[in-house]
Amino acid sequence: MNWILYAIFALSGAVSLAFETLWFRQAGLTFGNSVWASSLVLSSFMAGIAFGNAIAARYAARLARPILGYAALEAVIAISGVALVYTLPAMGDGIAAVLRPFFDQPLILNPLRLALGFLVLLAPATAMGATLPLVVRAMHARDPNFGSVLGRLYGTNTLGAMVGAVVGEAVLIEWLGIRGTSLLVGSLGLCAALGAVYLAKSLPVLATEDEAQRRSPTASLWSVGALPILFAAFMSGAILLALEVVWFRFLHLFAHGGGHAFALMLAMVLLGIGLGGYVGGAWIRRDPKAFRHSAALAFLSGCTSVAVYVGFNWVIAPYRMQYVRDVEGILWLTFCLTFLPSLLSGVLFTLLGAALERKITPDSRATGLLTLFNTFGAGLGSVIAGFVLLPAIGMESSFLLLSGLYGVVALLLLRTKPDDAIARKGVPKWVAGVAFVTAIALFPTGLMESDYLQRPVKRYRGTMDQVAEMREGVLQTVIYLRRELDGEFLFYRMITDGYSMSGTAEVNSRYMRLFVYWPIAMHEDPKKALLISYGVGETAKALTQTQALEHIDVVDISPEILDSSSIIYPDESTHPLYDPRVTVYTEDGRYFLKTTENRYDLITGEPPPPKIAGVVSLYTREYFELIYDRLNEGGINTYWLPVHNLTQGDTNAIIRAYCDVFEDCALWSGNHLDWILTGSRNLKQPPDLALFTRQWRDPVVGQELRDIGIDSPELMGALFMAGPAQLRELTANTPALVDDYPKRIGNETVGATIAEVYRPMMDARQTRKRFESSDYITAMWPAALRESTIEHFGYQKIVLETSRAFAVSNQVLDLHKILTHTPYRYIVRRLLDQDGDTLRAARQLVANGAPERRYVLELAADAFSERDFKAAARHTKTALELRPRADRVLFLHFYALCMSGDIDEAKRLAALYGPRFGASKEGQQLRAFLRKEFGIKF
Repeated sequence: MNWILYAIFALSGAVSLAFETLWFRQAGLTFGNSVWASSLVLSSFMAGIAFGNAIAARYAARLARPILGYAALEAVIAISGVALVYTLPAMGDGIAAVLRPFFDQPLILNPLRLALGFLVLLAPATAMGATLPLVVRAMHARDPNFGSVLGRLYGTNTLGAMVGAVVGEAVLIEWLGIRGTSLLVGSLGLCAALGAVYLAKSLPVLATEDEAQRRSPTASLWSVGALPILFAAFMSGAILLALEVVWFRFLHLFAHGGGHAFALMLAMVLLGIGLGGYVGGAWIRRDPKAFRHSAALAFLSGCTSVAVYVGFNWVIAPYRMQYVRDVEGILWLTFCLTFLPSLLSGVLFTLLGAALERKITPDSRATGLLTLFNTFGAGLGSVIAGFVLLPAIGMESSFLLLSGLYGVVALLLLRTKPDDAIARKGVPKWVAGVAFVTAIALFPTGLMESDYLQRPVKRYRGTMDQVAEMREGVLQTVIYLRRELDGEFLFYRMITDGYSMSGTAEVNSRYMRLFVYWPIAMHEDPKKALLISYGVGETAKALTQTQALEHIDVVDISPEILDSSSIIYPDESTHPLYDPRVTVYTEDGRYFLKTTENRYDLITGEPPPPKIAGVVSLYTREYFELIYDRLNEGGINTYWLPVHNLTQGDTNAIIRAYCDVFEDCALWSGNHLDWILTGSRNLKQPPDLALFTRQWRDPVVGQELRDIGIDSPELMGALFMAGPAQLRELTANTPALVDDYPKRIGNETVGATIAEVYRPMMDARQTRKRFESSDYITAMWPAALRESTIEHFGYQKIVLETSRAFAVSNQVLDLHKILTHTPYRYIVRRLLDQDGDTLRAARQLVANGAPERRYVLELAADAFSERDFKAAARHTKTALELRPRADRVLFLHFYALCMSGDIDEAKRLAALYGPRFGASKEGQQLRAFLRKEFGIKF
């Protein structure tokens, strides 16, 4: 019968954690996913559990059949849990209406969020908090060893929670969706309740606490020795949850921060705590006075927290700079960092319970007060770690401080007065104390900066990079790398929590600025714009350069990213966030859309990739509906689709969701695997040609367009990949990504070969055919540009193909076509494997006195792009002297001589290098080309 009850209580743990996961997902849609909103929802949940602990401490002893009370609580959890999953999103509009007047007043807004979160989660969280004291009361009546009972039940429930966390995240949500999972979990909760009712019939009726007992000194938490134990429980709960926040931030430097990774990390912590409960229970069964070692265990916990931090260096050594994505790797890293401290925490909790039961009776009151203090501490610890410790002192000092606070726990326990001779046999605690002091004194301060933070830097750092900034904040750790060419600035790369998120390099700027330039071309009179996710500010910069815009809202969830953008824009006069038209909101983009009353002519966004934890809700159909609702009539949306880390199924699910909302959805190339989705709210006709082309006549924006390779309106049109009919055909058999089925974006990682998967979608010949046959283009693209745009798909093909090796002969032939038929510069640079950042730096270095020979290839590419063929010939001649066996340089030199009119020199060299031209098929093609165009015979 005991084992049946344990099985029911394990199921209860699984149900509780699965529900908790579902509620937090739904609460994020209702209250927002900002760091403030998430922490407040967590605090509300923990407060509800603590409230349940307090109620159980006060009233559980009055129940003659505690298992029936437990069954009722399980039923409440099951019914209210399902109800919350279904109603939380529906509550969103009502809650948004309540909070909307205080949107710009965080001192009022956040307490309101806390109060509303507490009310919403009150019933199930309170019921969860009251379950353990009731079951302990029932089991203690059958087993007189309170500590053993508490440890086994605590361990069983926690291990069940571990299973609920993993199975819910890895299996159920993908198969059944959020609501379907809640129905299954609720059914399991009701099964646990029914099982408890059935079991209660076989259990004896217990004596209840009468009024005299309730007034007994032993019932008071002020009893001798009780308060230090309770404060130790409070401190240990706070330390562990704070450590958990720091651990997860730390692990994200080395492991991918997807939703499954978070579930695996949480599961490993729960595994340690659960097994710790069992170890503690078994220890107390063998030695009923084992609680005398609590202080030594607290000292050992501090030592272990230091040891796992120091020893993690050896754990990650085999991975070198690799970013760990596989399940086995994430589990191993998490195990090495979190398991031992979590195990000791579970043991310590059990020992504290055994000690407290000797000070406070009855058993349910001791259990209730123990969990009340521990839960309250845990809730406070997680908030303090996220909002105070990490941003104020960073990860390493947080490890040191939290490890040191275990010493406070030990001192509290040393102050408890022993009640028998056995309790005074405490030699191990002094040994543990000395070890603790030694560990804290020898803590390797500086290891974080010298080693751990260097690993994500080295993962992305090139030979020309240096660290410009490292900042540990409330939400994430942000690192900026500054790339230089011989001391001359090239671009910045932004790394968040070990993941390269964005950068200011030319290839990144291209698609980020197109988020603005494309819709501005299509909209006849744009006045108000909204940018969701600031990134490195390239899109915001493009918005502020658009003089037609009168008001710009910028929304980003990360205060660290917004605050650190001064690294990129040190001059306030050019900083996009200091433009007087810009209003900045540090908030979740989805929550902002739900609460703002503003409407916009342009909404654009480049949130993190959807496989980052917590981001998938910014790619669902419901989110796109929010965007649509905030657009003015004729308003336009552009949205980033980063397919470089998506499978084709993932991509199709997002496109399907987008096209379900925007009837005129279309897909455009941003840069290689960075695509752009576009849609509008009832934009019915193409803009006037003069308005469409006005950006190219603007002295600032026109130059920016040329810098990113959109020298003409036709080149913008040649970015077209597919229209509405083609996208709907592509995604016809793919269900849309929706809030209820977030796992339609899978956990599968993709490799470098993903480019080949998407090659047919990007192939210029196919995109040209789609352009020619698209009803959308016929209806929406300026008629005067349709025919002239078609030939430009060949130029976009060149831009795409520079990402892989191709024949030198084709390079020269394409180069000749571009140079003789177009004024384009960007495509020339890309064709010659050079970028604008490098060319700008090379020009500046030479202007500052650096020798030209060091940058001849860069200068040659620059000269070709400017049609300065004499300079190109001079630079390629120098390059040929430095690299006489490089066929590519030789062929480009011949071509530059011919284009500069120095045919005699070309003929002289033809006699010298003629055999090199006939050695391959490519050489033969070039011979034919030079003979036909310039009359050079070999």
